[in-house]
Amino acid sequence: MTERVPTNADKSRRITYLTEPYEHIVQGSGVVIVAEDNQGRIALIRHTVPLHGDILTAPGGGIEKDEDPLGAAKRELEEEAGIVAAVWTPLGTTVPMPRSTLELHMYAATDLSTGVQALTATEAEQGLTVVWTPCEEAVQAALDGRIKLAGAALALLIWSARTEETA
Repeated sequence: MTERVPTNADKSRRITYLTEPYEHIVQGSGVVIVAEDNQGRIALIRHTVPLHGDILTAPGGGIEKDEDPLGAAKRELEEEAGIVAAVWTPLGTTVPMPRSTLELHMYAATDLSTGVQALTATEAEQGLTVVWTPCEEAVQAALDGRIKLAGAALALLIWSARTEETA
């Protein structure tokens, strides 16, 4: 059998990434929540994770099997932060990495009340705490890199832009 050598005409039409092996990470989807109280403070989460050390982020987590994204957001906000929200605003969906199946659904939560925090053993071990931060400071943390998780930073910036439009 003879191997066919592509001609220049073939090369100009060829999209090589479709013919090469495409490595990717299979991950479940998740949610991230920007929870703002009536004083203009954002509930951020501080904890220590093995790969990145001490991080500051927004509440969030994975979507469980047969769970819709909004249901996951409501569950994660209460479990991680002990917060229940009466008003939920979708902020969109992002794909944080091009070679991953992960989709991150972003929400804003307002009209907050106290719920029941229910940390997992891992979250408790990581020292997960809620840090109430003025919205302007939380946005600055997203802009200057103190909030390292892209989805949390993006959700904060989207929420800030939307609230500035309505102000």
